[in-house]
Amino acid sequence: MSAEGCRRVEHRAVERVAILPFENLTGDPAWNWVSPAAQLILRTEVSASPHVQPFRAGSVNEALHLGATRFVQGYATLENGRLRLHVTEQDAGSRTNVLNSDSAGDAAAGLLPLVDSIAKQVGDRTRPFGSQNAAAIRAWGAASFNQAIELDPNFGEAYLSLAEAAIVSGDRPAAISALERARSRTFTDYDRARIDLMSAEMSGNAEERRRALVALSRLTTTDSKVLAQLGELDYAARRFDASVDELRGAVALEPENPNLLNMLVYSCALQGNLDGARDAFERYRAAAPNDFNPLDSMGEAYFFLGRFQEAEQSFLAAHDKMTTKTGAELLKAAQARLFTGDAAGADVLFRRYADLRRSLHDPLLEVESARWRYIQGKQKEAISALGSFAAGAPPDLAAYANAQLAIWYLVAGQPGAAQDRAAAAMQGAQMPQVRAAAAVSRFLAQPRPDASVFGPGDSGLKTTATAYGLLLSRQFGPASEVFRSIYQQTQPALDGQVRTLYAWTLVATNRRAEAVPLVSTYPLPFGAGEALFSTLVFPRFFYVRGTAMQGSAEAARALDLFRKFPGDSALR
Repeated sequence: MSAEGCRRVEHRAVERVAILPFENLTGDPAWNWVSPAAQLILRTEVSASPHVQPFRAGSVNEALHLGATRFVQGYATLENGRLRLHVTEQDAGSRTNVLNSDSAGDAAAGLLPLVDSIAKQVGDRTRPFGSQNAAAIRAWGAASFNQAIELDPNFGEAYLSLAEAAIVSGDRPAAISALERARSRTFTDYDRARIDLMSAEMSGNAEERRRALVALSRLTTTDSKVLAQLGELDYAARRFDASVDELRGAVALEPENPNLLNMLVYSCALQGNLDGARDAFERYRAAAPNDFNPLDSMGEAYFFLGRFQEAEQSFLAAHDKMTTKTGAELLKAAQARLFTGDAAGADVLFRRYADLRRSLHDPLLEVESARWRYIQGKQKEAISALGSFAAGAPPDLAAYANAQLAIWYLVAGQPGAAQDRAAAAMQGAQMPQVRAAAAVSRFLAQPRPDASVFGPGDSGLKTTATAYGLLLSRQFGPASEVFRSIYQQTQPALDGQVRTLYAWTLVATNRRAEAVPLVSTYPLPFGAGEALFSTLVFPRFFYVRGTAMQGSAEAARALDLFRKFPGDSALR
């Protein structure tokens, strides 16, 4: 990890200036367009400032809620053919005026010269608006966007407004058409980047979206939302070095934004930067002192990095802080203890979890308890207990238990028993979630998988089932391709299951070097993923990690832990 990767977030002194709607005091409704136009033009022009972050807000209360340190409001008057714009800027804390400004000019010259004058007083740097044509600006302000484009074919804001209006009305083809019309025109760099961004968002092209956001981040250095979007995009693409830098930039502008701080905790952890994660956590905890989530996020960060004792402590502290206790933190703490190899200590924590879930009348507790036994190497005991539960449970619970049993029998090499359980699951399933689980088990248990068990809207479910079917039949090469696709579409903090099994296919096909990055962080076995296959993660992860890192001391430790939970029917 570089020295840069360890640096702390520094606060960046930036005024967050909310631009409120302007009042039309001209006495003529024909000038109502002045309010939204003045608000947007002022935000656009001031957005070039290195020490001012302008944004639009509908009221003072909204501005304060959004963290404004100042707010701008004003009104327009018209007298003897002269348009006048009066503006005040107030400090949000003291409510004292820091600016009183009047700007007036010939009404025929339009609004732009007046806003230009005010923008130079509100911001410390300005950019030109995308059109200097007074008639085009008036048409745009009055929502006559096509007319504005006819008057000024290079008016970027008009194309954006036309596309946005089409999106709001649900006319996606019209929005795409407006953006296509804009492609051949010449715009300011700022408008071009925004048009490119909207086009990329419409098409779903992540790389084009990133390029547009990078361009915008260079043009609007105080826009924390742009940096946050970049950070989120790079995080999803597992470009953690870039994500950490971008999120740090956003946090420097919004030092108490809990969402940004939470994402920074995860980005730093997955970058391998424990110091950075701790720094973000401390800031997150200070920003949300009554929230348990900072402790939960840091617990997961510790877990990812193999700091299981600290992870357990964080999860237990999060549990204690929760107003409504669900037991989720106790289950995470039990998993953290299990990853140290202390099965007895993990059982104590799991019993606390089970007692709480029992008091909440959790209908799935018996299934979860069986899964817990299973990953500890007590597969026969788990199968027996779940079978007994299925025999007396209500239809949907019995169907779900049978779906899980079908998977376990497949793992144990008993296809006949798996087929029977899958058939029972399909017969008893009623709820959509249970029918989906039953369909997966049926698809996998059949001698020849039949995709007809899935409905027309189940393409994602079919892909998942196909991946696991190939894995369970030891077709590791084809399985690798499907798992790679699923992995790339899964959020990094939620990829523990698919990442482990994708890495397994790589080591099984002698691509150990490719597997190493996938096993550099640890997965929560009962985290996100398809619950039916959660029991394939532990202790399998240690086998994959040890095989991928062959020859190292870490490999030996991982394989020792794997052998500590041999089980009686584990898939080897």
